[in-house]
Amino acid sequence: MLAIDPQMPDQLIPTITAASMVVAVIQWLKETKLVPFISHNTAALNRCLGWFAALVSSVGLHYTYDASTGTLVLTGLTAGALAASAWATVQSYAAQWLIYKGIVKGPAQVKLATEAAGAAPGQTPVVPVPAMGPELPEKI
Repeated sequence: MLAIDPQMPDQLIPTITAASMVVAVIQWLKETKLVPFISHNTAALNRCLGWFAALVSSVGLHYTYDASTGTLVLTGLTAGALAASAWATVQSYAAQWLIYKGIVKGPAQVKLATEAAGAAPGQTPVVPVPAMGPELPEKI
């Protein structure tokens, strides 16, 4: 029997929000001249940025810094916490991928496909279907 996590809605909305913001920021970075080495042509770098943002938004480390002694203490470095952070990173990147492919890239690819099929913008393309006639074998 499938059990549903009662905290799922509490986890779903922040994951979608963080993933949406990461996609929006990366898209903005592609368009701006502030960071010239990030563009639409740097797919590998853009993916690395997405994975890094997914890791940063998902990691569950706690830290304390004592300025007088210059000591940084990290807590939460257990195997379970690291595994949970890795899984949360994968979930966050998957949400980014879904948002990017489904919303950012999706409409443009559909538009290009319909125009390539010979339809005017805004019209559904008419694709000819070959007629089934006596040239087909009787036994398949």
